[in-house]
Amino acid sequence: MKTIKVAAAIITHDDQIFATQRGYGEFKDGWEFPGGKVEAGETPQEALIREIREELDTEIEVGELFDTVEYDYPTFHLSMDCFLCTVTSGSLVLKEHEAAKWLTRESLDSVAWLPADLGLIEKLKHRKLAVFFPGIGYHCDKPLLYYSEKLAREYQYETIKIAYHGLGKDLDEAFLDALSQTETCLEKVNWKQYEDVLFVSKSIGTAVACAYAKKHMVTCRNIYYTPLEKTFAFAPQSGIAFHGTADLWADTGMMQSKCRELHLPLFLVEEANHSLEVSHDTQRNLEILTRVMEGTRCFVEDAVWYRQLGELELDLELFANFVRHQKVDMCRRKIDGEWKTVADPFTDDWTQEEYQMLVGCLKNTVLTGGFVCGAFYRGALKGFVSVEAALFGGEHRYMDLSSIHVSEDMRGKGIGRNLFEKASAFAEQKGAGKLYISAHSAVETQAFYQSMGCVEAQWYHREHVEREPYDCQLEYRLRVE
Repeated sequence: MKTIKVAAAIITHDDQIFATQRGYGEFKDGWEFPGGKVEAGETPQEALIREIREELDTEIEVGELFDTVEYDYPTFHLSMDCFLCTVTSGSLVLKEHEAAKWLTRESLDSVAWLPADLGLIEKLKHRKLAVFFPGIGYHCDKPLLYYSEKLAREYQYETIKIAYHGLGKDLDEAFLDALSQTETCLEKVNWKQYEDVLFVSKSIGTAVACAYAKKHMVTCRNIYYTPLEKTFAFAPQSGIAFHGTADLWADTGMMQSKCRELHLPLFLVEEANHSLEVSHDTQRNLEILTRVMEGTRCFVEDAVWYRQLGELELDLELFANFVRHQKVDMCRRKIDGEWKTVADPFTDDWTQEEYQMLVGCLKNTVLTGGFVCGAFYRGALKGFVSVEAALFGGEHRYMDLSSIHVSEDMRGKGIGRNLFEKASAFAEQKGAGKLYISAHSAVETQAFYQSMGCVEAQWYHREHVEREPYDCQLEYRLRVE
C-alpha cells in the first residue's frame, strides 16, 4: 500500500484550536487540521510553513511535534506529523477550505472530523503537560529528572525542561534569578489548554515551581525531589516529596514537620544525600533510584504504590488518612470442634491510643529485622502488612503475619491481596515454610484469607490464642523449594 507523508498544523490561540473544513476531493466537507504533503527534499516543518502560506495566506511558527498519526485508508497509508503552531502574521484567509472554526477542548467534538484525526482529537481533549524545574548544578539530564521526564512521556505528557544560566552562589539571589528565567521560558504557555499539569522539581527548583504556580495561579500536581525549607514559603500544592535523611541542605525534622503541616506525603530515603544517593555504593544508589521512580510512576499514573517502610517513617501522622472502621455482623467460631457462622454484631475501630500502640509494634517489627510494607494512594497510606522476623513452630517454620489491614475507603480493590503476596515473598526469602495468621473472625475477613489459600493452623501459637481467643488461627503454605 502506498504511503503518503503529510504534515498538519495544530494552530492554537489562547485556549482555542483552529480547524478547517475540506472544500474539495474525496473527503470534501470533512474537518481536519490544515497542512499538506511533504515534498521531496523538505522537512515536515518546512512543508507545513509552505502549505499554510499557500492555503491560508498566513505565516506560522512551528513548535513541538505533538503526535504522528499512522492511519490506513482503503487505498493508501497516511503518515501525518502533527505540530503545535502559532500565527506570526496574517489572518488565516480561506483560499482552499470551505469553512473554519476556532474550537475549545470542550467543543472539539462539535464537528465531523476525518477518520485519521479522531485519535488525535481524543489526545487534544486530554492534553497533559509536565514541566521540569532543575536544581543548581542538577540539570534535567541528571538521573531523577532524566528518568522522570521519560516516565512523563510514556504517559503521554508534553514536556518542557527549564534550564538556568549563570546562577550565583547566594541562594536567595539564585532563586530570584531562576524564577525570572523560568517566567521567560514559560511565558507563551497557555495553561488553560491542559487537562493535567504536572510540575517535577529538584532542590531550588522546588521553590521556583511553587513560587511560579502561586504567582501565575497555575493549578498543578507536584513531584518535589529534595525540597528546601524555602520551598514551604510558597504554600506548595498537592503532590509528593522525596527527602534523604543525610541531606545537608534540608533538616529531616523540619521536612517532616512542614510536610505534616501541609498534609504533603513525604518519602524518606535513609542515609541519602541531597542527590538521593549514598556514598560509594553504586548498587544501593540504583536501588534507591528504582524505588523513587516507582513512586514517581505511581503518582503520575494515579496508582497504588507498594513500598517497604523504614523505622523513621512510622509515626501517627502516617495513619492520618487511614480508616480502620469495620462493621461486623457475622463471625466464624469453633464450637465443640466444629467451625460455625454465628451472629456477633460489633464495630471494630481504633482509638488514638491504639494507633499509638500500633506504631510502636510496627517500629519494633522493623528494628528486629521484620517486614512492614505500606500501600499508598495519592501519597496517603491506605493499607499495610507486617511480618515478624523470628521463625517458630518447629518443623512448620512459621513466620508471624502480625497485621494486615486496608483502609475502609479502599477495600475491594485488590490491595489486601497484593500486600499478602508481598508478605509471602518476604517470608519465602527468609526461609519460612508457612505464614501464621491469628485472623479476625469476621466472615468477610475469613473469606479473604480463604481466597488466598489459608487453612486452619496445624499448630496453635499459645500467646496469640490467649491474647485474642476469638481469632481464627490460620496458616498459609509458602512456595519454598
